[in-house]
Amino acid sequence: MDLNWQKYEKARGRTFTQALEGYHAKHVFEFDKFHLDRCDAVVMVMPCGKSGFAEMAYTVGRGKPAYILATDNIERFDVMIQFCTALFTTEAALMHELTRWASA
Repeated sequence: MDLNWQKYEKARGRTFTQALEGYHAKHVFEFDKFHLDRCDAVVMVMPCGKSGFAEMAYTVGRGKPAYILATDNIERFDVMIQFCTALFTTEAALMHELTRWASA
């Protein structure tokens, strides 16, 4: 969530629903979706927000690989992470997999 966007919209007296209909929300959504649609794979770095999980799920639903980089000290366990292609706890292991995947 973009806290500055939220503060701005609240200062204008707009509700969340009204803010989603505004130029900023539409523009940012279309920008992010455009790049998700054209990517070959995604990497989600934890911790992340709800949008990160939504973007990963969208990408997986489109049949593209989704990798997660997370340390072993995750605050909140979530079984739905199993939607991802693979989970890595080190950047080196993730980079090794991405290099292998890209050359396949």
